[in-house]
Amino acid sequence: MEQIVTVINPENMNLLGLLMKGFFENRLQDETVARKASELHGAYHVTAGKMDVTLLFDKGNITIERGRSRPPLASIKGSMDALLGMITGKGYIWPVLTFKVRIGGNPLALLPLLPVMIAD
Repeated sequence: MEQIVTVINPENMNLLGLLMKGFFENRLQDETVARKASELHGAYHVTAGKMDVTLLFDKGNITIERGRSRPPLASIKGSMDALLGMITGKGYIWPVLTFKVRIGGNPLALLPLLPVMIAD
């Protein structure tokens, strides 16, 4: 099953959303990651600095919207540097424990998202 990553209003999307689009397109080339992404459903907020995006997972498709467009299952907030460190595989526990990255909403809702977001 081919997953589609869509940016709503790409001409108005912030840098965070554009980076996330490229990141997800790259990650979804891995069959295991694509299968795990297809099992995700719901909205998640990601904030890096002053940039916000909402990630919507539905039937294997990922939609990226600028801002906080709907209530999330969970949210992740941190500096761009801290978030990039997490997704590039430099570790995700330490930034959370040192409050460089903050988790909101239901932290358990983030667990299924980890294999899709975190590089090996």
